[in-house]
Amino acid sequence: MRALVIGSGKMGRAIAADLQANGFALTVCDASAEAASALGRELKCESSAVDARSGASVIPLMTGQDVAISAVPYFLNAGLARMAVEARCHFVDLGGNEAVVKEELALDRAARKRGVCLVPDCGLAPGMVSFLVAWGIGETG
Repeated sequence: MRALVIGSGKMGRAIAADLQANGFALTVCDASAEAASALGRELKCESSAVDARSGASVIPLMTGQDVAISAVPYFLNAGLARMAVEARCHFVDLGGNEAVVKEELALDRAARKRGVCLVPDCGLAPGMVSFLVAWGIGETG
């Protein structure tokens, strides 16, 4: 599986390392070419500078990936989700804003038509917390 991690800060770095440890072929990107390159060297993976607001910058990177994970500020996520649909790339983000999540959920019909799964708001809470609670209930039920 191929994954693109958008953002190479603390969260992006952790996500990228975990994906790589689980066998994903990885590309990391960041607005800072230096930050992306440093993480790419550290993880021995592809890296690229990217403007997360620009489809011309992001869509070519998403194309051919199985999934793109956004670890950038929440206000960029709706645009990135639209780009993922266009690139036919599954998309996950860390969320952080209900209005942005609603924008992403409104893309459901277009995403389904293109065979894309959008999973917004998978940050710590309520994202990961919800998954862990559901898993825990399943284990005890």
